[in-house]
Amino acid sequence: MKSASTRLISADIKGFHEKLPGQTLERRVRAFVEILHLWRQRFRYRRELASWTERDLHDIGVSRSDIAHELEKPFWRA
Repeated sequence: MKSASTRLISADIKGFHEKLPGQTLERRVRAFVEILHLWRQRFRYRRELASWTERDLHDIGVSRSDIAHELEKPFWRA
């Protein structure tokens, strides 16, 4: 049985891990940096969503509970 932390690893890391064999160090580092950028972007988007007003959410057809569900996700989960 897999541990909880193993199950939480996102597809981003799984994809990165599968591409490692046969890749140059430069490509591995570049891929890792891209993943870090994606995670930071998700963190910022979720933080911005948290600051939206009820009217903003209504305009895009999203409820506060939808936002709460999104905000509960760790930054590495899509």
